[in-house]
Amino acid sequence: FTLGNGTGVSTTQQVPISLNFPTPINIQSASNDQIKVYNHFIGPQIGINADYHYNRWSVITGFNLGIGVMHQVAKISSNTTQTVVRETSTQNAAGQITSTTNTSTTNSAGGLLFSPVDVGQYSRNQFGLLPEINAKLGYKATERIKLTVGYDFLLLANVLRAPNQTQLIPYSNNLNYTANNQTQSANQTLQIPAFQYNTSNLIINGVTAGLQLDF
Repeated sequence: FTLGNGTGVSTTQQVPISLNFPTPINIQSASNDQIKVYNHFIGPQIGINADYHYNRWSVITGFNLGIGVMHQVAKISSNTTQTVVRETSTQNAAGQITSTTNTSTTNSAGGLLFSPVDVGQYSRNQFGLLPEINAKLGYKATERIKLTVGYDFLLLANVLRAPNQTQLIPYSNNLNYTANNQTQSANQTLQIPAFQYNTSNLIINGVTAGLQLDF
């Protein structure tokens, strides 16, 4: 700018001119979502076994049933790290433009699969059922060698599985906008991720083969 006095002498001072406000030129967000689930069955188990032998053949069967409490635990950790790079340009009196950048990083709770209110540990008790079936067929090839083949079935009811514990929950919000003495309203429905208990049955099937040597 230029300053003048009564004698007609002028003084000029160069002051940098900001061309714009800091503008984001690069925004990066990284989310980390982790959930761990635990299923603890607590209760008694009763069962019955039966053996049948005929010549060299033998059949062994068993049935066990457990009834009790399924203690479910879910541990959720979720956070988002956002890095923003901003650029500011200035111009001096000679017309030279200089650009400077600065970087800021912020950390916040919540991520892609869970919201901030979901972070923490949750537990509850549900009805627990644990049936088990075993069957084994044996053949005594010699006096000291026995061949066996078997089938095992196990079911564990009301268990938590990690991939099934996040759901999209509908969230409705009313938006009001006022301008020129007029008000407009709109209803917006969003699908937000949230933690929800979701149980299923765990079924395990197995086939076994064995060789028994007697000495």
